[in-house]
Amino acid sequence: MRDIYTRLLFLGIIIILLSISLLTYRNLSNYIEEVRLVRHSSRVLIAVQAVLSSIKDAETGHRGYQLTRDSNYLKPYFTSVKELPGQIRKLDSLLSFNDKQSRKADTLNGLIENQFMIISQILANARGSSLYMDHYEIRLLARGKKNMDQIRLVVGRIMQEEEKTFNNRISEEVKYRNLAPIALLVYTLIALIGMTILFVRVLQALDKRRMAEERIKENVEALKQEADILEFTQKTLRNILNNSLDGIMAFKSVRDSNKEVMDFEWIMSNDIGLRLTGMSGQELMGKRLLSIMPESKNNGLFDIYLEVVASGTPKRFERLNERNGSWTNVTVVKLEDGFVVTSSDLTTQKKAERDMLIAERLSMTGKMARTIAHEVRNPLTSLNLALEQLKEEMPKDDSFKIYTDVIERNANRIEQLIDEMLNLSKPKELNLELTAIADVIQETIALTIDRMNLNQIKLEISYGDELPRILLDKEKMKIAFLNIIINAIEAMQPGKGILKIETKLKDGFEIVSMIDNGKGIAPEEIEKLFDPFYTDKQGGMGLGLTSTKNILSSHSATVEVRSALEKGTTFSIYFKLA
Repeated sequence: MRDIYTRLLFLGIIIILLSISLLTYRNLSNYIEEVRLVRHSSRVLIAVQAVLSSIKDAETGHRGYQLTRDSNYLKPYFTSVKELPGQIRKLDSLLSFNDKQSRKADTLNGLIENQFMIISQILANARGSSLYMDHYEIRLLARGKKNMDQIRLVVGRIMQEEEKTFNNRISEEVKYRNLAPIALLVYTLIALIGMTILFVRVLQALDKRRMAEERIKENVEALKQEADILEFTQKTLRNILNNSLDGIMAFKSVRDSNKEVMDFEWIMSNDIGLRLTGMSGQELMGKRLLSIMPESKNNGLFDIYLEVVASGTPKRFERLNERNGSWTNVTVVKLEDGFVVTSSDLTTQKKAERDMLIAERLSMTGKMARTIAHEVRNPLTSLNLALEQLKEEMPKDDSFKIYTDVIERNANRIEQLIDEMLNLSKPKELNLELTAIADVIQETIALTIDRMNLNQIKLEISYGDELPRILLDKEKMKIAFLNIIINAIEAMQPGKGILKIETKLKDGFEIVSMIDNGKGIAPEEIEKLFDPFYTDKQGGMGLGLTSTKNILSSHSATVEVRSALEKGTTFSIYFKLA
């Protein structure tokens, strides 16, 4: 109640001060206006008197000339002719704001013009007459006297009206001049009273503020301790998140007017999570999931997130990132009205598993090759000897030659297959030398350029700047590159094929990429590419890419294959730098 009373008191004081301020301002404005009007009336009176004085001088001058015919008497007349137009314009300007006085000024102006016309006629007659004054001049003088009386009458009326206005304005000026000190005194007294009350209230408020600040200081100390604990907890949590080997991201649900989940919004991500998306935190936070990853609507991820948010049951699954070919182990857990995603990189593990599988297959192929070589070659040798003996004892005509040729050709084919298998299973002895990868590529291209020209394949080569030399067995690496390039040529349509070969440095690897725009490879077939005896080419043995993989593995190099049907295939070979 006391606060309301104080506020009303202050409000009343402010209203009174404003009212008195407005009245004082109005009084001063009126006073200033009246002063201006008094000065204006004074200028009007002076201007009227100046006009009357000039016309009198003109009248006196021409009369002196009439009586004496002495032209010296015309000097006042000529002075009046020169000055009167400016004096009349000044008078018209001063009286333009008063219609009544302005009409009188117009009348006066007309009378003055008439008077000067009469004077000019008198002077013209006087110059042409030998008499001092004839009857014509007398009549003109009578007209001039009558016109002059009218001028004096109009001037008198203007001055009478302006003097009346002048006196009224003097009275108003005095009134406003007397009110101004009283208003200022009242305003000052009320202001002093208001300032006194305000000063007292301010002192009271300062006391309350001082006590409140002491209480706030105590609370701030307590909050500071809690904030330190919270900051420590947040830093610890942030360190844990950013030092985690897994990507961690949190989302909240974005719902429509019917409370249905329509999208999810990023609210948190650690450093690994940001690297997985390829964006910065500033770019990612607050963005919608479907605007950044629209493919999640088609690959089933979005439905999994909806299911976790709806049911609250965590989900765990493995996922292939089609953008960069990486594998991740994904765990989705509900978090209030949203969810948290944890992503573990399985790419290295998947590559290791794939390399282990290929190594096991190669090892198994080697065992099979040695077994087959042991079990098959002895009977095959006997078969060849028997065939040679049979050919010697057979008749010399061609009736049986077709059959012996078929037996011989297939026996040789079996022998070739056994040699290929044995060569594949043997450990590769490398002749390592520091070699520029561009030299190996150029020599490999020289071996295939005729086939490229025959199929009208366009070749595009791009070498990275300042690539270091690496330890290679040049001849074996040419075989590995040759197998990949030949496969690319055979996969492209003649006349439409484009083969791109690029080299670059990235993350401690020298990378060789071979890119074609051929028919592509189905996803389920990519894992089988390096398996022994796997081929989709008629007449092929399926050992070319197996040999390539064996050569690259012996160089501690890895190969990645990315492909899309009807778009092409990319082989990327990674050589680790020393």
